[in-house]
Amino acid sequence: MYISARHHANLIRSVSLMLMFVFHFPASPLKTGSKAFASVPLSHPLSIKSCYDYRCVGSVGEPDMSVVTSSPGNPVTTGYEKSDAQNTADNNARSVFEELDRRRSSAEYEYATMIMTIHNARGRTRTRELSTWNVNRDEATKQLIFFESPADVRGTGLLTVTENGTETQRIYLPAVGRVQTIGASQRSDRFMGSDFTYEDLGQQDPDQFDFTELDRNSERILLEAIPRRNSQYERIHFYIDPNRYLLLEAEYFNPEGKVFKRLELHDYSNIIDELWRPGLMVMFDLENGRKTELLWTDRTLNEPIPDDYFTDRQLRRGNPR
Repeated sequence: MYISARHHANLIRSVSLMLMFVFHFPASPLKTGSKAFASVPLSHPLSIKSCYDYRCVGSVGEPDMSVVTSSPGNPVTTGYEKSDAQNTADNNARSVFEELDRRRSSAEYEYATMIMTIHNARGRTRTRELSTWNVNRDEATKQLIFFESPADVRGTGLLTVTENGTETQRIYLPAVGRVQTIGASQRSDRFMGSDFTYEDLGQQDPDQFDFTELDRNSERILLEAIPRRNSQYERIHFYIDPNRYLLLEAEYFNPEGKVFKRLELHDYSNIIDELWRPGLMVMFDLENGRKTELLWTDRTLNEPIPDDYFTDRQLRRGNPR
């Protein structure tokens, strides 16, 4: 059942809840031969759907073109279509993110415990303990999050499932006593009062973006990612380690073209082979002077996790451990 943004906010306030995201950072499933997040508002006449044949530029998606004509089977033709060199550069940029995604997705099962610390603009902090279960298997990703403490958030759970390109998110609030679906209009809401939103908690599939490489040196590759679907972000800049393909930092732009959020990842550890995981993740709200830290306290990889963990029934039952 979908709930309105106002009702959802009231529910969250009423039970004094708070949370997280997980870049997954849970990783997306491996895909082969797949297509490559502030974009043009879908209500704008030059939406992503209507300008896929040329590069949309500007905060409202103004196209860089001199002539636009349409015909059956060829909805848009422009005077400035991408050159072969531009297409090659974009494909190279996409391949960088695909390699990052491949490496971070190499664990089929992952269980972790974390401490979330939310810092407000006055320097006050709130601390939460939570556990996460992740599965990347059979072209699907599933993530279950449960809060364990303090008492006012214990038993709150979020289930995110992505299958066949479709993502669903459902939340269970003990005070409400039922599972509720997170609607499209709620994707930009703060998750449990943290500086992560429901959109941040979702999958970052390369298919969701158009990529451009802006800069490269021996220390990092800078990619610009334009969301292909409706998003709170006008664009995202990803800073990636060119040797280990690790996400180092991300800058999130609002529709006015200003950076209003920044994500930093620190203390990476080499888990096995090409798989690295951060020990600390920090999301900064630059507009409001806030930040949320996620500190990993334990992590277990590739121990099978039952499928029935990722169900509405498990959300209602609570933490499986």
